[in-house]
Amino acid sequence: MYSTGGEVAPAINQLQNAKNMLSNQNWEPIIQVNEDRQNVQVFIKANGEGVQGLTVMAVDADDAVFVNILGSIDPENLGAIMDQFDVDLL
Repeated sequence: MYSTGGEVAPAINQLQNAKNMLSNQNWEPIIQVNEDRQNVQVFIKANGEGVQGLTVMAVDADDAVFVNILGSIDPENLGAIMDQFDVDLL
C-alpha cells in the first residue's frame, strides 16, 4: 500500500499494466469496479485443481494497494480473504 497523494493517474496506469500482464498469463478477472477516482480489480489464477493465486489491486484518491497471493486457496476461504482487503463479494 502506498499513498497516491491525490495523483491517481500514475497508480491507475500501474494497475492497468498489471491487469494486462495478468490477462496475458491467463488470470481471470472476478471483480472489476470502475468508479469516479476509484478502481478495484480482483483476479484469480485457477486450474483443474482449484484456485492457485489471487491478485487484488485497488486505487483511490488516497491510496493504492497491490496484493498478490500465490499458492492453493480454498474457495471456501475466499470470502474471508476478501474481507481482509475490505472487498465486498456480494
